[in-house]
Amino acid sequence: MVDLVNSLPKPVTVACFVESLDRPLKVFASNSVASLQLSTGPEDPRWFIFSLPLIISVTSDGPGADLLEIGELQPGNRRTLLGELRLPIQTEITRALPFERIRSGEGTTCGFFCHQNEARDSRIQFAEAFVSKAIRAAPDSEVTLDFLRGVVSRCTSPTASLRCELLHTVLVAGRAQREDFPAGMPVGF
Repeated sequence: MVDLVNSLPKPVTVACFVESLDRPLKVFASNSVASLQLSTGPEDPRWFIFSLPLIISVTSDGPGADLLEIGELQPGNRRTLLGELRLPIQTEITRALPFERIRSGEGTTCGFFCHQNEARDSRIQFAEAFVSKAIRAAPDSEVTLDFLRGVVSRCTSPTASLRCELLHTVLVAGRAQREDFPAGMPVGF
């Protein structure tokens, strides 16, 4: 992930990062508000992009719109290694930055509410990294890609707004395909 970000022209924005991922994008769109990176409505979902073992989440509005949340799924699909980047990124980043960015005190920035059963991951020696219970978006929070294709068709241009830019990047340029969360991952809030 860090190598990819460092290889991209600066500044790296959410849309720029998503545009750099392999096509077709495998995604799940959620209308959930149970996160710092929340959906502000069905027309502006929280996107989960699957590039297993990574699950990347982004949105274009709200308090988490400038965040790239990264979960690296651990064997068994029950835990994720947590990371986060604040975008845009103006310079090269270190391998430790995604782990440092999420830290606050003795755990991650959100603690128990967002990251249940959080524990230090001793495999990561260059930073204090944490794993926590992996959770999936609730099935009833799903926003269909057909609905979102209708939304993007009403954008006057791909860059008319951050929402239109991300919708276009995921659905049109990304040729998005719906993907479910990995088997065995429990439903979150």
